[in-house]
Amino acid sequence: MNHQELLQDLTESYLKSLISDVSGSLSSDFDSSAPFGELGIDSFYVLKIIKRLEADFGTLPKSLLFENFNITDLAKYFVTKHAQKLSARFAAELEVSPAPAGARQLEPVRAIEKVKAVVNGRNVAVQALGPVRILEREAWTHPEFGTLVRGLYDRYKYEGSASRGTRKIAPNLFIGSARRGYFNYGRSKNIILLYSYSGPQDYLPTLREEMYRYCEANNFQLNILNDEEMQPIGGKAFSATPFGAIQRVLNLKEFSLEGGAMRRLRYQVSKFQKSGVCKTQEYRCGSNPETDNNIVRIIDRWCEGKTMVNPLVHEVKAEIPAGTLPGEHRLFLTYLDDVLRNVILISAMSSEINGYLMDLEFYPPDMPMGGLEFAIVQMIKVLGAEGCEVLSLGGTYGCKVDSSASADPELEKLLDDLRQQNIFNDETNLQFKNKFRPVTKPIFLCRPVGSGNPDNVIDIIMMIADPERMQTLDGEDHTTSPEPTRASDQRFAIEGDRSRVLSEFGFNPLNIPHERVEFDLKTDSWAQLHMPGIDAQMRHLHSHLQQPANVDDSLRAIFPFTHFVLTASGQAAEHIFFKAWPKKGVVPQNLLFPSTIFHQIDKGFTPRELPQPAIFQLNSQEQYKGNMAWDALQAQVAQDPDAIACVCIEVSNNAAGGHPVSMQHLRDVKALLAAHSIPLVIDGTRVVENAQLLIEGEKEYAGKSLWAVVREIFSCADAVIGSLTKDFCVNKGGIIATNDVKLFKRLQEIAFIAESKAHRGQSVAQDGERSPHLAGVKRAQCSSRAPGGRALHSD
Repeated sequence: MNHQELLQDLTESYLKSLISDVSGSLSSDFDSSAPFGELGIDSFYVLKIIKRLEADFGTLPKSLLFENFNITDLAKYFVTKHAQKLSARFAAELEVSPAPAGARQLEPVRAIEKVKAVVNGRNVAVQALGPVRILEREAWTHPEFGTLVRGLYDRYKYEGSASRGTRKIAPNLFIGSARRGYFNYGRSKNIILLYSYSGPQDYLPTLREEMYRYCEANNFQLNILNDEEMQPIGGKAFSATPFGAIQRVLNLKEFSLEGGAMRRLRYQVSKFQKSGVCKTQEYRCGSNPETDNNIVRIIDRWCEGKTMVNPLVHEVKAEIPAGTLPGEHRLFLTYLDDVLRNVILISAMSSEINGYLMDLEFYPPDMPMGGLEFAIVQMIKVLGAEGCEVLSLGGTYGCKVDSSASADPELEKLLDDLRQQNIFNDETNLQFKNKFRPVTKPIFLCRPVGSGNPDNVIDIIMMIADPERMQTLDGEDHTTSPEPTRASDQRFAIEGDRSRVLSEFGFNPLNIPHERVEFDLKTDSWAQLHMPGIDAQMRHLHSHLQQPANVDDSLRAIFPFTHFVLTASGQAAEHIFFKAWPKKGVVPQNLLFPSTIFHQIDKGFTPRELPQPAIFQLNSQEQYKGNMAWDALQAQVAQDPDAIACVCIEVSNNAAGGHPVSMQHLRDVKALLAAHSIPLVIDGTRVVENAQLLIEGEKEYAGKSLWAVVREIFSCADAVIGSLTKDFCVNKGGIIATNDVKLFKRLQEIAFIAESKAHRGQSVAQDGERSPHLAGVKRAQCSSRAPGGRALHSD
């Protein structure tokens, strides 16, 4: 292996390890050719991956993973663009191969100096005779600072201080020299984010100046979330870039649904009220085990639809049944016909504010319209009757509600781009809160003018979105790298409106708003779709994983064959099948999927497409456009039957617009081929759709069981190949079915070799026996969807 090949291999391993670590679910031995979309890498994870890569390579194009679709392509990009840095990173591994000219070691990182002092016998990071830096969880029980911190918290806490999320996002305290107030702040490498302040307003400028000096002394990038533009600190001007909004409902006693301004809210509340008998009541956690369990179930269902769940949600979920939820929090439960529909946790703010923060809300995806609006209105009535004046609806990050004369232009442009791509944009949440007609104040991200790299705002976003992974604790030994040099802002000069729209949304078609899409051809593959029904089916299958099951018996109930090979995907099944097929030659076929044709050509076959001519006649009313051209097939067989390796038919033919293949056609083709001992292979990826269309359109099959018709279709074949992620209610897997013992053994050998090369350590068949995705095939059933296809749901 030469230097370039070894560098490519090492880079692929590095990228796999990094992406595996970011995803938290992928193993590091996944297929290098697998598209990122199929691996579940969505826009949120792309953002995280780019930032991790930028730590090593400097500023990178934000469209990098959309332009390089898999690990192989991405590695080629880095080997081409960053060969020197890669050669330095892998210097030891590359010693066996001469390094390219100019390669050098990366500069060593610089250690950040720390100052330690002993406070009442405990080591605490401090600045001598100045402010104290300490973890909040330690401060509350600290013999010197505990009383101080609790007193400041109780008297001055507002949204940022009261929120449970602050403990995760900003776990550090910066207590001022005069001990009159403190900041909650988070740190990620050399980035400091001041998230909240507890103390009197007249002390805030003093404490900010102390924090500014601390950051300057330690070469930290200071960032402050603030609800107004800031005055200079220590003579240094600060920019204030729109970053979000905070909203409060005031004068709770006078809150009413009357008037035109409340029309939308009034409608939503009435919709929920008309759904049944509804009520909202306060609940003391731990007082009723059945209620506690119902709350936990609601939280679990809420979590199911989330890409990422903040760890504090799991903490609260554990505290509720244990009865350990802290006293400053209150729970309100809303029922519809005695069924729990949502749970709201509110947190007390200071006595000076006289109100509560709506901190956490949980509800299932099938909650009737207006359920959350009803709950909040009822809660406002309760708080108003108690004499409370304020209900804060909390902060919303990513939205832009006001402009700023002192905004950092580069930072603002980057945030605008992220909003347009819906990577950092929560306008839906803002619009929901607006129905309550709250007082809205902007949140600005403030930082010293001219300091830092604007691109590190993504790190700040990630400090809020994924704090535990991003957090750098003050008490640890940490290093920081020099700020990367910004690359020039690259723009793509591409002609055409479609290319411009694609560029605007980060070269990710899934980010483009539906109203700007001319033809919506979203995937029908369960391997890529993210829907509550799919998640529910996967949970159902996983719940049966430990129960006794016979995969072969389950498969034989649908596939009338004796031997099966289960694969990781439909493409893997095609690859193995055509590699194992004993006879090479011509393959007459209807219009197969492109990946199938690729595997045919790659394995030495000659595909010959003989589609039903009506496919190309737009006005044709032919029902079975999935059929092959009968006359052309007869002529091909008559001309040279020995040259034919097999005939391949895809049912519910995708390239023919999903049109089915008739049962009579399959019988006729089978009879024609049997006379010449030519095998018929059926691609059964969409066989359930084909069967449903036969039931709907043929008297012979009206009223028949769907799976009986599927079995009859397969009975015409000598072998079946297909993906299980379209019609079989699973999100992973492919299948090959045959009655030929020799072919089966050959398939097993190839599958085993393929799996061994991938370092998975087990055969595909063994993997299938343990996989809930594949073991659950028999439990699928069909129901109709929009014209042009069928959807599958679990029973």
